[in-house]
Amino acid sequence: MTATQCPRCGQGSVQRHVFKATGKYIRVCDECEAVWPDDGVLDPHGFEDFEAFASQRGGAGRWDELSPAKH
Repeated sequence: MTATQCPRCGQGSVQRHVFKATGKYIRVCDECEAVWPDDGVLDPHGFEDFEAFASQRGGAGRWDELSPAKH
């Protein structure tokens, strides 16, 4: 899995994960918890907060709701 520096915070790395509640792939910063769609551009202004993302989809915004993507 390839990590990319977060365009929002500049400190974390953005990696692909599967959000278990939906089975969808997303990209998440391990520092600021910004979320982007898997197929979207990593725009520093076009992100969603992980807790808000998760709660809108039946989750609670906890890291155990994610699985690292295998590819």
